[in-house]
Amino acid sequence: MRGGGGLYAHHLKRSAAAGLRCLALCHRRQPLSAEAYDLPRRRGSYATTVETSGSTGQNRDGAWGYNALDGYIYGVDENSRRLYRIDGAGDITDFGSISGAGDALNAGDILPNGRLIYEVNLNTWQIVDLSNPATPIALGEISLSIGVNPEDLAFNPVDGIMYGIDRNSGFLFRAAVNNGTPGSVTPQAIGPAVYAGMFDALWFDRDGRLYGYSNTTNNLFVISTATGVPQLVSGIPVDEGGRSDGISCRGPAPIPLGASRAISMKTRMLRT
Repeated sequence: MRGGGGLYAHHLKRSAAAGLRCLALCHRRQPLSAEAYDLPRRRGSYATTVETSGSTGQNRDGAWGYNALDGYIYGVDENSRRLYRIDGAGDITDFGSISGAGDALNAGDILPNGRLIYEVNLNTWQIVDLSNPATPIALGEISLSIGVNPEDLAFNPVDGIMYGIDRNSGFLFRAAVNNGTPGSVTPQAIGPAVYAGMFDALWFDRDGRLYGYSNTTNNLFVISTATGVPQLVSGIPVDEGGRSDGISCRGPAPIPLGASRAISMKTRMLRT
């Protein structure tokens, strides 16, 4: 992806219906075209191949997530309050600006209850109710007592906590979002400060396993939420051009780490 943003859409697959089906796949959204990555496991490691799978013909970057209430991908364009939807065909719908919301940076995720949380600045996250996306409601803000600078946020369905990687400190961090309720929280650093460069795509599966993609190294990792330590899964053969994003419907884990049998994992890259 050169000149625009990309998104790993974990577990999602385009269907004949307007929304997307939730499967054990990984997807990365990028602008202008789409590829799918197959990661067959061989003797404890993974290799990748690339498959073209579609294009939206647009260029959008910002805070993206999967809304479990209707099966669509939603995002707020960076440096704006403008809400967009991506459907199962890769088409984008513009819902206009969200009244009363702050301008988005490029980190965010959608909770299972349809509440989008996205970064406004180092100390502020916006909450938006997407239970009726045609009329989104700005519900207020989460104030962070310690400033953090994530490139993406990912909600853990197991513990109900939001996670990110702070570019300023190099730490993985966690922050309670209380089901998308306005208030004040204190982000907590986890483990060693081992994250250099840009981790622009983070997402969880249903078992609470965190995945992260490094734009700097083009490597995909599984990250421990207990120790903060990353484990390399595979390199990705196509460079995203410095910008990407991650979403997940939090479905089955695509990588049974430690298993001896051969498995395959796909990531789809939808360029918008």
